[in-house]
Amino acid sequence: MKKRRWFIAHALIVGIWVLFLLESPPVLSQEWKAPDFVLPSLEGDRHRLEDYRGRPVAILFFTTWCPFCAQELPALEQFYRESSENEGLAIFAVNVQERSETVRSMVTPLNISYPVLMDQTGQTAMAYRMVALPSTYFIDPQGNLQDMVIGATNPRAFEEKLNQILWYRGVDDQELATLMELTTSLQILDFRTDGENPYSDLPTVRHHVIRDLGVALSHFAPDGVYLILTDHPQESLTIAREMALAGFRRIFYRLAGDREG
Repeated sequence: MKKRRWFIAHALIVGIWVLFLLESPPVLSQEWKAPDFVLPSLEGDRHRLEDYRGRPVAILFFTTWCPFCAQELPALEQFYRESSENEGLAIFAVNVQERSETVRSMVTPLNISYPVLMDQTGQTAMAYRMVALPSTYFIDPQGNLQDMVIGATNPRAFEEKLNQILWYRGVDDQELATLMELTTSLQILDFRTDGENPYSDLPTVRHHVIRDLGVALSHFAPDGVYLILTDHPQESLTIAREMALAGFRRIFYRLAGDREG
């Protein structure tokens, strides 16, 4: 236990010097599998990273005595509220080696809705090679660590890194119209019961009636741009996650009802 705590303390001291010496946060030179973990939340339930496979995940390591951490926690809340439902984004704030009562007194006034997890041994922070606080890691739907930020970040930079792992998202009518205008290679995968092409007036959009997801995964290229149509948005989200697990990175689905007229 003392050895682990020494490691965390030493890493934080080194990390402070790193922040002074580097002009910008480091970027991973290659993908590596994000280490799995099982950690309890402040509410008492347990979260395992592997259970979120198929979803984009952002993990923030923090402590209560870190001033920049206090800024990052509420800043992530807006991204979580905007993205958790339509893009399936999961965010975890992982506290490193502090008491639950101490952490609760900090986060409760912030009204954080994403899970706050307790890494009381420091093993998870060690597995992620954490060197400074705060540190944020961005994990794609296949479980690969795509990028990271050491220290505080601004909203624009955070959004840019999120876009690397948000391989699917829901779009409303206005966003869909813009997508179809800008994308000449959009392909519609229609899983609906009737299968009628609602965009037959758009010659650049290719429409495919799909009855089996396995067929779609084996017959279409992962580097394409796809719009999923189903009878229910939740079904679309499920299909999008399965496609992301197979390596598809540009998937859209409708949030509203079918196009009329």
